[in-house]
Amino acid sequence: MRLALFLVSFIAASSVIAAFSVALEHPAFASEEVLLGPVVVGGAGCKGLAEAKFENSVIFIKLPEFKVELDAGAEATLVHAPCTLSLPVTVPAGKRLTITHQRIETQLDLPIGAAVNVKVETFFPGTPGAHLRPRIQATSVPLHTSRYIDGQTRVQTRCGSSENLRANLALVMDAKPFKGVAKVSASQLILTTELQDCEKDR
Repeated sequence: MRLALFLVSFIAASSVIAAFSVALEHPAFASEEVLLGPVVVGGAGCKGLAEAKFENSVIFIKLPEFKVELDAGAEATLVHAPCTLSLPVTVPAGKRLTITHQRIETQLDLPIGAAVNVKVETFFPGTPGAHLRPRIQATSVPLHTSRYIDGQTRVQTRCGSSENLRANLALVMDAKPFKGVAKVSASQLILTTELQDCEKDR
């Protein structure tokens, strides 16, 4: 009986030691995570708060109320809705975060003849930015739909840094001949990323 109890205790202790050894060899480093801070919102075209999360190597930024509207009977010849975002990003030591693709989700309500310019620029301070500048126009039929506007990018952090990701957004609508009311809004900015070893650049 004593021998059996000794063997059980020995096996249990061995299991604990083995598990501890594995944990030392393969630690779950919190520093391997990309950390995001709260989004700071600016610009006359934004109202409310933005939220950001990092999931499966993708940064999702839920935009505040961000829209532009133009009545065909209005005196305005141009409506410009600017929105700026600043998102703190911290990457692990020895790593660099690269944004490889950016996408903005828009909702279009354009009568025939109406058009909107969608402008997106993302960058880290001191580095070249990535731009999207499409013009969307309802030519032969009205547009009442959601549309993703996207493009490839190469926006990078410094190695093991904490930086503010900046995004300059704008919806610009001009008074081309159309009837009714034209409306465009944007709801989400989606950034696909890669976490890379800094040694790869050497």
